[in-house]
Amino acid sequence: MKATPFLIGVVAVLDTLAGLLVPKSAEALIYSVHLDLWPGGGSTLQCGWHSGPCADNDALVVSGTALDWATSGNISFYTKSSTDSPQFSVAGNSYMSTQSQTACSHQRYASIYDNKADWRAGVFYIHTAGSGTSTIPINTAQYTLATTSSVIGSAANETGCTSNGVPTWYGYHVHQQIDGGFTLANYPDHSTCNRPNVVTPDCDVANSFYMGYANWNVLYP
Repeated sequence: MKATPFLIGVVAVLDTLAGLLVPKSAEALIYSVHLDLWPGGGSTLQCGWHSGPCADNDALVVSGTALDWATSGNISFYTKSSTDSPQFSVAGNSYMSTQSQTACSHQRYASIYDNKADWRAGVFYIHTAGSGTSTIPINTAQYTLATTSSVIGSAANETGCTSNGVPTWYGYHVHQQIDGGFTLANYPDHSTCNRPNVVTPDCDVANSFYMGYANWNVLYP
């Protein structure tokens, strides 16, 4: 039997209604974030990648994930961040806390979370005098690095202090120690950069150099 135009129209309407009744899966967007970690105090590299104290006798220095920066003033949490998302201008937050503020042990810590409150990275600021806790929003921009800079303390002069019997570096500086989450930048090791016995101009870095970087993705419903 040949279908009439009326029946064809009814079938088309039923098909349309059936399609409306079937729920569609929600689509989520994945946005990426890039974060550069920069020196917290001064632009002169005092000691290349190391851990613990950085003594004049380089045989006493251990390789690690910290850099020493020359400074005698304020120390800042300093980052540059970008994203491919047009939806937000804050990549996350840095939660600053005091680890210790005693003689020979002045430490602040930045715990970095994305804007979904997931932990992403951490960094110690040692020889840094400061107190209390604070939240620092990490600025970002779409496809362009945006700067976040907030003073978190000041350099503590711990001249004469020792760590495991090894004298710490003399004078004012900040020992910036990565705690995880960052990929280290390509700075020289302490065996190359250890003032006053610097043997290469590569150690005289300027503000155009950052300490490390972190990348992450955030799922948005």
